[in-house]
Amino acid sequence: MTDLRLIERAGALPAELDFLIRGLQADAAGGPGDPAPRPFAFFLMDGDDPQGGVTGFDHAGGGFIDLFYVVPARRGQGLGRRLIEAAADHCRRGGMAFLTVNTMDDAARDYYLARGFAVEFVRPGYLNGRALTYLRRDL
Repeated sequence: MTDLRLIERAGALPAELDFLIRGLQADAAGGPGDPAPRPFAFFLMDGDDPQGGVTGFDHAGGGFIDLFYVVPARRGQGLGRRLIEAAADHCRRGGMAFLTVNTMDDAARDYYLARGFAVEFVRPGYLNGRALTYLRRDL
């Protein structure tokens, strides 16, 4: 057996992310009628420059947003709403019943609440009194 090295990076390389996604998709598809998670990614571009994006996946009846960002200069122009709606539409078309997201940022929580999400639960106990808020929007 070959000795394995443990490496640490500030972030995963694209090929490493692909490895993780494909492995999780294979493991999550438990059998007939249990489809693998489907990743999604939507970006709003100004030429070749991304101005905002949302990524996530849908699986087992629900969708999950894992990354969502709009450049500060473009905030307040409806880009975030377009991205959230694109993710919701993707999940709805795939037969998902809900879309979830979580955040530790109060402003982001309020943003999601204004877009039809509701707080499912809050996990307290983080540094400086912070909490992780889990939100859900029925589709």
